Amino acid sequence: MTDYRKMWQDLGMDVETHDQLCAVLPGAVNEVFLKRDNRPEAFNYYLMVLADIHGIRPAELIEHQKKGGKVFGTFSMFLTK
Repeated sequence: MTDYRKMWQDLGMDVETHDQLCAVLPGAVNEVFLKRDNRPEAFNYYLMVLADIHGIRPAELIEHQKKGGKVFGTFSMFLTK
């Protein structure tokens, strides 16, 4: 797995606090997503993205921005039982 700490520091993140968040995320993902019954097979793509959500996609966006591209976004999650 790629080490994104330098990228996070360059973004001005509090890396130590972020490390604390990352320490609890696997358990939260397991409770919220992986334990759900009848999870669609297509959801596995989302789980792959979620597993590296603080790394691969931000790195792609930063690279796009360095090449002069515009970057903006929003994030929303809606879950039902």
